[in-house]
Amino acid sequence: MTGLESLQNEMDAINEKILISKSLIDEIEEKSRIKELEYYLDSIVEKMLYKNERQELIQTIGLKDARGRPQKSIAQFNKYFDENKIPFTIRSYTDWDRTDGHLSKYFRKKNPNYGKVYWMIFKTNKTAIHALFHNILAETIII
Repeated sequence: MTGLESLQNEMDAINEKILISKSLIDEIEEKSRIKELEYYLDSIVEKMLYKNERQELIQTIGLKDARGRPQKSIAQFNKYFDENKIPFTIRSYTDWDRTDGHLSKYFRKKNPNYGKVYWMIFKTNKTAIHALFHNILAETIII
């Protein structure tokens, strides 16, 4: 082996270590982003999210398609949550309450959001169920 070949081998080894380090850093950043998203979602669980709050949620999730366009679909978000084992789901409702608040009928105000669509975030326990299922499955295979 010549000096040039050994130098090339060392360079290849260094490049491989750099690639592994970059992929590890990317993985850590993605896990950190998902954890931050979980904290944010946990803070808005079961709150009515009207248009402005939905826009904030869409920006926080930051889900984009292949062309870089932001995704705004509940189905896309729920699919993203499932794929990344994020224990939340989003549902859409329409506000049909005519009055705002629980005061007597003489003090109630008209609901400014009457007839408007809102989203609500719910925490699920899918990941706990999946983990339990896999543990049971692993125990039955071992036995």
